[in-house]
Amino acid sequence: MKHLKYIKPALIVGLLMLVVVGTTFALRTTGLKQITNTFDVGDLDTSIVEPEEPSEQTPVNKNVTVTNNGSVSAYVRARIVVDVENGLLEPGKVQFKTESEAGVATPGTGEIWVILADLEEGKAKWQKDDDGYYYYEAILAPEGETGQLITEVRVGSGVTNSFDVIVQSESVPAFASSWNKQEAKDAFTAAASGSNS
Repeated sequence: MKHLKYIKPALIVGLLMLVVVGTTFALRTTGLKQITNTFDVGDLDTSIVEPEEPSEQTPVNKNVTVTNNGSVSAYVRARIVVDVENGLLEPGKVQFKTESEAGVATPGTGEIWVILADLEEGKAKWQKDDDGYYYYEAILAPEGETGQLITEVRVGSGVTNSFDVIVQSESVPAFASSWNKQEAKDAFTAAASGSNS
């Protein structure tokens, strides 16, 4: 009976040793594993291209495009602003017309016409949206160039103030395989809000 006194503590010690050894073995077999993923961040770099310097004569021929100098594909949009010294012209005096709309006509007195490239069937083109931007309707690949946006500026008689035609372009990475206007607009909205969605 004396030795039964020692069995209970011996069983407790044995169970504790089994738990400690089992835990140690489990910790040794589930050691830390590490995988390293390296990501290269793409370079988004677009620029407005206008090969010729503007001249003082009118009409002024233009060849305004946007080039992707970066390493990632991009959605591109542009805004055209006519800035006139000493205040803006009267509303309606600055008009945006396609080549076919303008034809060979001349602007009226005090008018400035910015002539946009005609939309060519089967080719990527610029299209104006309600938000005031012209969206390039294709994903611009690295080293790619958009179609022509502006072809000419015509000035009517009576425009005495000097003015600037300012083209502002914006681009965001395009991860889609094909162009979709809503996806492009969503990408610009997300970039403006600082979102990563």
